[in-house]
Amino acid sequence: MKLHFLSLAVALVLVCSSASSSLAALTLSLRSEDMQAVGPGPVSFNVGVLINWDGNGSGALSAIQFDVTTPDTVNLLGDVDGQATPNPLTFDQADVHEGSVLFFNAISDVSLTQGDNFLTSLAFVAEADSGDFPIGLSLVSAQSGGLFTGTTDLSNDLTLTGGTLRVTAVPEPSAFALLGVIGLAAFQRRRFV
Repeated sequence: MKLHFLSLAVALVLVCSSASSSLAALTLSLRSEDMQAVGPGPVSFNVGVLINWDGNGSGALSAIQFDVTTPDTVNLLGDVDGQATPNPLTFDQADVHEGSVLFFNAISDVSLTQGDNFLTSLAFVAEADSGDFPIGLSLVSAQSGGLFTGTTDLSNDLTLTGGTLRVTAVPEPSAFALLGVIGLAAFQRRRFV
């Protein structure tokens, strides 16, 4: 079976409730190069996490932590990738531990550019061939500032929601070829009887 990832419904949205806050939206989206897998067994896929800043307030972030919940058939792997585009953000440390993801800088803020900024790509493994896999996200903390300037907690101004990854199994062309051979053999047998 060849698996195709059809869509990721609106997945991770971090919305500011006041114009004075620095973040407008944190959006989770699929990276297109990771949208196919072959075979009936476990399927690996990556989900990109983008921070979208609308330009209002200060575009600064020194730390963000969120928890990731998945069904029993989907596991978050213990690695993150922060080297993609657009506008990759560079934090001093990134950590995934038991479903919690943390990014932080101890000294200063990371400056966001207006629009999409790439935070990370989270790796998952799904045990099923196809189905709907809800990915839940909950904000633990978000802050701006650093060691020498003090920090400002942004958590009260932000809300986070999850989404669903839909995976559909599609038969490989070789399966159709096998059906054709079986059909041809049955036709030949009927002809000689």
